[in-house]
Amino acid sequence: MLKKRSVTDYLKGKSLSDVEDDFNVSDTSILNWVLEFANNLPNLSEVNKLFKLDKKNNWTGILLLDAKVVKTHEGNYVELLAQDFTTRDLIGSIQADSETKEAYEELIAKVLESGYPLKALVSDLKEGIVALTQPRVEKKKLSRRYPRPTQNAEIESKPNIPKLYGIPHQVCCIHVFREVRKLLKPNTTDLNSIRLRYLLHNVLFAKSLTSFKHRLKLLSRFEAKTEEQYKAIAKVTRNLNLISTHLILRSKKDKKDRLYIPNSTNLLESTISQFEERFKINRKFKTKATAKDTFKLIALNYRFHIMKKAKSKRRKGKSPIHLSGAKNLPKNFLSLIRASVA
Repeated sequence: MLKKRSVTDYLKGKSLSDVEDDFNVSDTSILNWVLEFANNLPNLSEVNKLFKLDKKNNWTGILLLDAKVVKTHEGNYVELLAQDFTTRDLIGSIQADSETKEAYEELIAKVLESGYPLKALVSDLKEGIVALTQPRVEKKKLSRRYPRPTQNAEIESKPNIPKLYGIPHQVCCIHVFREVRKLLKPNTTDLNSIRLRYLLHNVLFAKSLTSFKHRLKLLSRFEAKTEEQYKAIAKVTRNLNLISTHLILRSKKDKKDRLYIPNSTNLLESTISQFEERFKINRKFKTKATAKDTFKLIALNYRFHIMKKAKSKRRKGKSPIHLSGAKNLPKNFLSLIRASVA
């Protein structure tokens, strides 16, 4: 009982020193209990099956993807996360050394195994995520040192079609604009750079497809004068299909085909920031195993936590997993642990 109460208070946001004073136990004991519980709890995918969400759920199919870097004494790694936009529920997560295409494919496979009805993706512009939906054409050099006159030195191979090709993919416009600002220097006094930043901002955050096209015409008239300005324009114009996905989907003629998706990953970043508050206490974990177990416990606590201050009446007083359609939920998710540990 003492273990469960102290771990619950820690997860609610209390600092280790406060929990230590309340229960008269050392901070080392509390952390050991946290790891003991985490090691014996089901992961996110197992919880989905436990509550039969793989058979019936309320997920809308709009999937947010992002990553959280975790620091340990054994080296850093990334937690890749997948969150449903409407229910705010965390569908799955995996650990990887970096944000590669293969790592995200593994995460998507776990999400689909959980019965997720994938309709659209929203992510940042990292190459590993973009490769999930966008075909890439690689140029191959010919084996002959001196190619025949009818052949070029390089030929284009067939495009590598990704598994999720055809799934609508929206990149986070806020992330793109941050990169644009870095290129154009936020504190610049150059009027040309300031004007370009304004034009690119208008393109990225257009509220309709008509407005988007009009602002693109205005951008096309801009004459870049520096290398940074060329790069900033290219950052946007090379990814127009990924930037305008949310506008295209909501402007379809047939209402049945319309899909309202966000133009940013702010929701998932907000969720990750809640995890960071707990991670700051540890700063650096001793081992990757310790970090992974702690992250699992924090992620489960998020899924089962009741949103008392939610602005939406639909979400107020409910947890993300409740909104997803799970029934017969325990009052405290720690009761999912084996009785021998509790």
